[in-house]
Amino acid sequence: MQRSVHEIREGLLTAKIYCRKIGGKLNFTVSLTRVFRNGDVWNESSRLGMENLLTASWLLTEAYRWIHSKEVGKRK
Repeated sequence: MQRSVHEIREGLLTAKIYCRKIGGKLNFTVSLTRVFRNGDVWNESSRLGMENLLTASWLLTEAYRWIHSKEVGKRK
């Protein structure tokens, strides 16, 4: 499995940013996960409740800004 190049966390949510080179061009992707506890075991899920949506929106905005800064920096 590919390692993330950057992670942004807030509470139980994490946005992970991945990067790979395709045809000489960088391609960024983002995954958004929520951790939860089931007894003594911690798990991850991509399903979000209404209470997670504003935080998810903020995380995705921050992920966009991080990726954008890398792309703009590459052009200079």
